[in-house]
Amino acid sequence: MKILISCCVSVFAVWLMLPIGIVGSTNMTHTCESWQGLVGGQEKPVQTPSNIDLDNEAEVFEGIECLLKLEGNKSHGTPSGATHMAVSDILPSAAVEVSALHYISYLYYKRFDYANGVALVLSGDGSNDFNSQEAISLAYKSYREWFVKIKETGLKEAREKKIDPLEGSAVKWY
Repeated sequence: MKILISCCVSVFAVWLMLPIGIVGSTNMTHTCESWQGLVGGQEKPVQTPSNIDLDNEAEVFEGIECLLKLEGNKSHGTPSGATHMAVSDILPSAAVEVSALHYISYLYYKRFDYANGVALVLSGDGSNDFNSQEAISLAYKSYREWFVKIKETGLKEAREKKIDPLEGSAVKWY
């Protein structure tokens, strides 16, 4: 029962983080502070983007660039936990730096449930050492390299080619 409640709360928390009115362009730019506020990256409340056009390359790239600046932010992040009801494991709270990478992937994949949860693990080591500093550092390195690649390729083509942010790294999403 405890696992089910935890999972439901986590899935509900992720659902609450969905931007309102995702479809449709606002043709507006957001501040880095507002992008970072989406994942808990600000000490004080900020106005967060409420109408993100996930097909607008400039807007998505702006968000990715701002969110990549959150490496090292260990405060409590949102979203956190499981991303759908089928996850039975209790995942640890994610730090802002991990939530930021998760949100970047949401901007790219256009869905939150591309992973089972907001947790990074080293692939192939067989453990569930969630969000270790090694996994986080490797993930940020991989995301930065991926971001350079998709800026050169273009967002639409990168999505069509399914260029994975963690491809070739020793890290995967849980």
